[in-house]
This record gives sequence, structure tokens and C-alpha cells, in this order.
Amino acid sequence: DDTVEEVIARYLAMEAGLEINAMKNPRFEIERNTSYSQEQIQQLLGRYHAALTSLRGMTPYLMVKDESEVKDIHDMERIIRTFKQIAEEDGRQLVVFIDSLHRITNSRKFHQTVREAAMEISNSLKRWRNTYKLPVIATAELRKLNDRGGVRPTADDIKEASDFKYDVNVMLLLYND
Repeated sequence: DDTVEEVIARYLAMEAGLEINAMKNPRFEIERNTSYSQEQIQQLLGRYHAALTSLRGMTPYLMVKDESEVKDIHDMERIIRTFKQIAEEDGRQLVVFIDSLHRITNSRKFHQTVREAAMEISNSLKRWRNTYKLPVIATAELRKLNDRGGVRPTADDIKEASDFKYDVNVMLLLYND
């Protein structure tokens, strides 16, 4: 659900151990930041450039698409078909990550309930896994848990969970107390 630029800045920040804003605009946040000494600026820029080098090394193996390129579930399948073929020719395994599962749309936006849309998306994910023999890893939104008083979420707390929890091979819930 983030733009390509935000995903790249987040990756660079994690790799460099720096703030995301510094990765979005290193010229202003690092180079022209008067609170840093010249030595600190050089050290921070070195970490930034090392993170960039790491990301460039991953380009044959990593592709990030956002909503500007993938409009609906059919665009996503077209991209999967294309890159599955490329991965197979190179002897690699394609892995699809989706953030967030609940932001996927389909071309039939009208005359479809939320439940029907979730069913179609769940069926598509399962079909991709089986047809293209690839892992699909997705994040999902939880229902509001405020009324439960700190109780850990369960699979039933995922929005429209019934289809997703039965169509997946593995469902993991991460929770931070």
C-alpha cells in the first residue's frame, strides 16, 4: 500500500540504520543538515551509499510495483505470468509479496459485496499458488480490536477471514504486546 519511493526509502533506512526521511532526501537531511559535523556527514553518507549499493545488487532479484502500475488483480496476474516465465528461464523461484491483501481490487467493483470480493481475491491467490507454483505472502488488515482489552488477535480477526484462512497453506499472526 506504499509507493515504490516509500518502499525504497524504507529499505534503505533499514539497511543503513538511518531515518526514513534521511533516505527520502539525503541531500537535505544529511548533506545540508547543520547539526552534523563534516565527519558525521561523511559517515552517514557512507552508510547511505552502502545501502544503495546493496539495493542495486538486488535489482536482478527484486521488483517493486505499486498502485500506479498494478490497478487490479488482473494486472497482478499478468505481471506474475510474465515474471514467472523469466524466473524459470533463469532458474530462479518467483515469490510474490502483497501489502496489503485488503487493498487488492478486481475489475468487477460494482454489484459485488465485500464478501464476494474477498472470495474472488482469495480464490485468485490460491489459483496463483497452484498454477504458477509460487509462494504468495501477503499482509492483511485486522478488524478493530479496541473492545477486547489487549487480547491477542486470532485468524478470525482478519477482515473477511473465512475465505482467506481456509485457502492458505500457512497463516501467521504477528502481535506486539
